[in-house]
Amino acid sequence: MTIMCTEAAMLIIEHTLTMKDVTGWLCPNWTLRLLETTSVTTNIPTNKYSPWSSTSMLKERDGPADVIRNVTVNEDRYTETLSCDLSGLAEAGISSFRWEKDGEVITNDTDERIMLREEGMIKMLEIDDLDSEDHSGVYRCIAELPYYEVALRFNLEVEASRKERDFAPWSQWSSCDNSGKKYRFRTCVADGCSDYYGFVYEVESGACVKNEDMEDEME
Repeated sequence: MTIMCTEAAMLIIEHTLTMKDVTGWLCPNWTLRLLETTSVTTNIPTNKYSPWSSTSMLKERDGPADVIRNVTVNEDRYTETLSCDLSGLAEAGISSFRWEKDGEVITNDTDERIMLREEGMIKMLEIDDLDSEDHSGVYRCIAELPYYEVALRFNLEVEASRKERDFAPWSQWSSCDNSGKKYRFRTCVADGCSDYYGFVYEVESGACVKNEDMEDEME
């Protein structure tokens, strides 16, 4: 197929195109990505002999569907890490990578409880202090390839804490120690606590406020 870049005509192509098909006949000022098309209208570039504008109207090939993982965790786990291994795409020419939550790009500045990190081709999104309202949603790790993007999608459901149901009430605060700390304790009373939480007793520390804590000790 021969195309004259100065030809005053509109070209209609009925063809399934690949990059190999178009290499060598696109004009220098045309732009193109990998194509999947059955009907393409291409206007020949403008010159003194032609009224046509310079455009290439070509349908981009759709990328593969997301790989989907459904993840359910409880706030009591405190931390959850979503891991995305891109090593299988090492030779595909990844031009960029990003994480999204519900369609919005995530960075390390999005939420102080979310940290993005990587180990080679393994990209990770770590959530600390899990919150059912803030952190449930659709997360996608997206690799942009030369012709389309590919993504791993995590449908993350964070369930509300079970601790108020599974644990006995907190003890009263202890007296303040020499470091200005006070403590209180509670015990898990539900079946299977050790397996679910990894512990039975929970301790919480707090900073002593001098006047308030003196009044508490006097009472």
